[in-house]
Amino acid sequence: MLYGAYCRVSTEEQAKNETIDAQIDAIRAYFKKNNISVPKERWYIDDGVSGELMLRERPDGARLLLDAVEGKLTHLVVVRVNRIAREDFAAQEAFHTLKKCGVSLISLSEPFNYFEPSGQMMATVFSSFAAYDRATIKQNFADGKARKARRGKLPQGTIPYGYTVADDMSVKVNPDQAEVIKLVYKLYIEENMSLRAITEYLTGMGIPAPADFKGTWYRKHNRTGGWCEYSVNNILRSDIYTGIYPYKPPGQNPIPVPIPKIIDSETYFKARQIAQDKRKHYAPNEQYRTYLLRGLVECGTCHSAYVGTSSGKGRFAYYRCTKKKSDDMTCENPNINADLLENTVWEDLCNTFKNPQKLIREVSREMESRSLLISDYAAEISEIDKRVNEITQERKRLLDLYAKGITAENELVEAISEREESLDTLQSRKKLLVQQTQMQQNQQELVSTVMEIAREIKNIPDEADDELKMDLIKTLVDRVEIIPGESPKIRISYRISLGLFNECYLVR
Repeated sequence: MLYGAYCRVSTEEQAKNETIDAQIDAIRAYFKKNNISVPKERWYIDDGVSGELMLRERPDGARLLLDAVEGKLTHLVVVRVNRIAREDFAAQEAFHTLKKCGVSLISLSEPFNYFEPSGQMMATVFSSFAAYDRATIKQNFADGKARKARRGKLPQGTIPYGYTVADDMSVKVNPDQAEVIKLVYKLYIEENMSLRAITEYLTGMGIPAPADFKGTWYRKHNRTGGWCEYSVNNILRSDIYTGIYPYKPPGQNPIPVPIPKIIDSETYFKARQIAQDKRKHYAPNEQYRTYLLRGLVECGTCHSAYVGTSSGKGRFAYYRCTKKKSDDMTCENPNINADLLENTVWEDLCNTFKNPQKLIREVSREMESRSLLISDYAAEISEIDKRVNEITQERKRLLDLYAKGITAENELVEAISEREESLDTLQSRKKLLVQQTQMQQNQQELVSTVMEIAREIKNIPDEADDELKMDLIKTLVDRVEIIPGESPKIRISYRISLGLFNECYLVR
C-alpha cells in the first residue's frame, strides 16, 4: 500500500499558530501507531492556501493529483475532510478524482470508507458542513466590519496613505503625509505638472513614498523603490481625501465612513476635470511621426477630440475621432489622412497671414461693429457710478436712523441686504462694460500684431521643419473642426480673432 498525507492551512495567521504542525503531528502519530512508512515526497502540504481553490489549483494539491493519476498513491490521510476543500463543488471534484484513481481517503476525525456509498455520503455531508461553517464565519466577519463602519471606524484593509489609526480604532490625519497629498494636488492643479514630473520631483526631494510605509515585504517586492506615477495617480483619483471612506459590505448597501478631510471637494473635482481634459486630447504614444495638430482637432459630429495614430509601423498616419474607439461606436465621422490635414491647415495659415489685408479687414470690420458702442458704454458706466453713490448714501442714512432708534434692527437688516444685492449687480455690470471698452480700444494694437505676424511668416522658408510648423500652429490656430459630409471639409478657427475662421475642402 502506498500511503500519502495532505495538510492545508488557509492563512498566514493560522500558519503562525502552528496549525500545519498540529496536522502533521496528528498524521505522524497515526502512521507510527499503524507502522506505516511514508517518504517525504508523499507528504503534500499547502501552507497558506485557501480552501476555496480547486485541489488542482494548489501547488501541492496539483502534485497530489498527478501522483494519484500515475498510481503512486493508494491511500490519502487527512486530519479532516475540510482540509481537502471548503466549497462543495471543489470537494466533490477532488473526491471524484481520487475515487477514479483508486485512492482511499482516510480522515482521522471522521471515520468512513469513501469506497462505500455510506462513506461517500458522509464525506459529502462533512464537506457541506465545512462549506457552511466557512460561509458563516465570512458572514460574521462581514457583519462585524459593517458595524464598525457604522460607528465611524475604519472597517478593513490597509490604512490609506495620509491617515493613521488611533488606539480606539478611529481614523486620524497623519500631518506629514497630509502635507504631501496637498503638495501633489498643488503641483498638478496650479503648476500643471504631469504625473511623471510630480513623481520625479517627490523622488528628488527625498519624500517617503506610500510604499515605504507598507512594511519590509512590500518594499522588497516593489521594483520602483519609491514614488511612481501609479502612486501619484492614486492620490489624485481617491475621493477618500474629501472626508468619506466608502465601504461596501457583501450583499449590503455602501456605508460612507466619515473620516477627517485632507482636501476640499472643489480641489478634488478640479483635479478630476484636468485629468479628463488631458485624456480627451490624449494621443497614442507612437514614435513614427510628429502630429502637428495634436490637441487642436475636434470632431464636428460629436465634438470629441481627433487624435493622431498610425498603422503599418507609421506608413499610414491619420487622425481619428476618439469616439470611434469606444465600445458603443457612436461617431461615424471618417478618419482623415494626417499629411492631407496638416498640409491643408499649414497652407491656409500661410495664405492667411502672408496676405494680411483680408485678415485686417475682417478684424477691423468686427471691431468697428463694436466701436459704435463705446460711447454708449461710457454713458452707462457713468449712470452706474451715479447710482452706486446714491445707494452708498442711502446706507449711511439707514445706519443713522438705526443709531437714533428710529428704525428697528430687522428693518435695517432687510433694507441693507436689498442695497447690497443692488450694489453687486451694478458692479458686475460695470466690470463687463469696462472689459468691452478695453477690447475696443485694443483694435489698433491688434492690427499691428497681425502685421507683425505677417512679416514674420513671409520670412519663413517654404520647407519649414515640423518643429517650427508646430510652434506657429499652436500659437495661431485655436481649433480645427472636421465637418462631416460627402466631401469632408475643415473649419480652421484662429486665435487672432474669435470671429475669424476659414473653411477648406479636403482634396487628395
